[in-house]
Amino acid sequence: MATQPVKLTQETVLKHFMPRSSVVQADDSYWIKQAKRVHQERGSISPTTKNTVLLVEPSTWQRLLDASYFPMHVPPPDPRAELSETVNAEDVDRIITTQVVEADYEVVYDSLDEGLKDVTFLCRYIPQDQEYTI
Repeated sequence: MATQPVKLTQETVLKHFMPRSSVVQADDSYWIKQAKRVHQERGSISPTTKNTVLLVEPSTWQRLLDASYFPMHVPPPDPRAELSETVNAEDVDRIITTQVVEADYEVVYDSLDEGLKDVTFLCRYIPQDQEYTI
């Protein structure tokens, strides 16, 4: 089987990545509000108690959307198989993890408290769509 791009579903990109704005600095509290909003909005579609959002450069955001960020792979033959993909630290401005606590969204991790590192996700292949989800 031929290699193909690792194309994340649009829902996955919207749930786990935000393009950084040149108007708002990466350390601004605006991004905390945005991470909580994303968790609340996307959680209504795909419920989860915890969600991680990566604030990325606009060029990285575009490459994630158009499936040119990750290297090409042969799709896994087993639909339950997971593929490990990494977003490089230099492409990430901030990482925020929120968690639902008593019907509210709280920040449980903010990378401003420590240095940025590469972020690795396990991606599951959706054969009928030829896309991946996190």
